[in-house]
Amino acid sequence: MVANDVSEPGSGFAVDTNRVTLVDASGAIEVPAGTKYEVAHRLLDHVVAMRKAVALVPDSAPNARAAKRPRAAKAPITRTARGPTKR
Repeated sequence: MVANDVSEPGSGFAVDTNRVTLVDASGAIEVPAGTKYEVAHRLLDHVVAMRKAVALVPDSAPNARAAKRPRAAKAPITRTARGPTKR
């Protein structure tokens, strides 16, 4: 989640700079002020690092095992005049 205080000078709308706080499972991270382009790339770098960290989780981790379990087949959805219905 990204929080952006638009009332702060030099941040938000009608300016070329931004300053945000990134909130993830580890807590809040103050992203240094910069152009909107720079801030966006800092956020993207953080997301990429988070995804790489998840990819390194060993298969013995509980979440990794749960992700490999086969899922139950879902009932097909058909469309009617009243909206989607399950068969």
